[in-house]
Amino acid sequence: MATILGFSVKVILEKAGLAVLSAAASFVVKKGTDAGQGGSDTEKIRNDIAKVSKDIKSLQNDVRALSEQLTDVLIQLRKDQLRIFCVDIHTTHTSLLDTVTTLFECLEQPETPENMQKIQEVDTRLKELLHNAYNAVPVWLDQIHGFMNERGSSGFLHTAAQRALDQSADFLAYYGKMKTLTLTYWLSVAEGIAILELAAEYPGAHFSEGRKTIARQQEQLEKQEDALRAAIGGNCYDLAAAIFHSPQDPVAVRWKVWGEHVRSVGGTGSSDYAQIYKGPTVPTWFIKARTSLANFDVTIGKKYTVHLSYENGKGIYVKASQYGTGLDDDHTLNSWYIKPYEAGSDLFVIQFQSNWSRDAFDGVFLDTRKSGSSWCLLNMNTRPVRGNNPGGLFELPMLTREERI
Repeated sequence: MATILGFSVKVILEKAGLAVLSAAASFVVKKGTDAGQGGSDTEKIRNDIAKVSKDIKSLQNDVRALSEQLTDVLIQLRKDQLRIFCVDIHTTHTSLLDTVTTLFECLEQPETPENMQKIQEVDTRLKELLHNAYNAVPVWLDQIHGFMNERGSSGFLHTAAQRALDQSADFLAYYGKMKTLTLTYWLSVAEGIAILELAAEYPGAHFSEGRKTIARQQEQLEKQEDALRAAIGGNCYDLAAAIFHSPQDPVAVRWKVWGEHVRSVGGTGSSDYAQIYKGPTVPTWFIKARTSLANFDVTIGKKYTVHLSYENGKGIYVKASQYGTGLDDDHTLNSWYIKPYEAGSDLFVIQFQSNWSRDAFDGVFLDTRKSGSSWCLLNMNTRPVRGNNPGGLFELPMLTREERI
């Protein structure tokens, strides 16, 4: 279920059958609607359409299950009228998939008068459905886009981001709530665009402005993703999406504080430090989910810690001193909550979670202070505040492949 939280709008468009329905229409353009065309091409199209139907049903179920875990405070931000449009789009999409499947089943049958009559009826029915769809669907999609892409303090995503962050202890829970809120709309828009793709390609549907309409709708869907990324915070969005996309793999990040890269931590007692590095290559740190995300839950109160480790594989943990942050191979010690400082921010606070009961350092925040030429890494009991304590606000943007080489 958590896999869907890592999906981009491009992936969701594929799941909605954009390419599959285009291929089905192209087949009819090339081969016509004569019976007796059974073979690998028609069988593949039928199987692909069946997979689209299965995938959409699975995605709808996953989004529904996640949505049921959200608090009423977040659910109430959704617009009731849009739910009607989403239902209508899904119903139309399902009807078209069924009709196209029926058409290809008929095309595979022998050329008999009865079958030819049925093909003509199905073809006529499909054109009627497409004509009604391309008149209605763009209007429904524009309503969804208008709601989702509204910027400013009163916009849906801006308001939702602040409330979701207030209900979350870490960036994974925060991102999960926000992505769940938007996926219902993304799925509907993707289904709508797939419908328009079929209408633009299918012979006799007469959707002459189809290509321009589809391009505009895809652009608006991409803007939805950009708007969500801006509301959550770019670094947070990229980091969480990467983890959900491949939970078993660590994500490489730049760890920066005071605008400079953090090279390493280590030593003992008061000599522990965070070395500020200005060399030619970017030091690599890694973040990885500490627990399986297979049954990820966006219920309020659910928390998700991560491993934070250096390029030598050693994990960061808090030892028993004010300057007690060091590196160790024992990852049971390495457990951190990472949370955006505020909604839309690219700065994070990093908080230790101890696996031992009665640990005096459980819940402390990472902080840095300059002492002479060194940067000491401290453990602070109070949450860092912008302006008063910028040394406790960390940047964690992901590294590109080129930056890691």
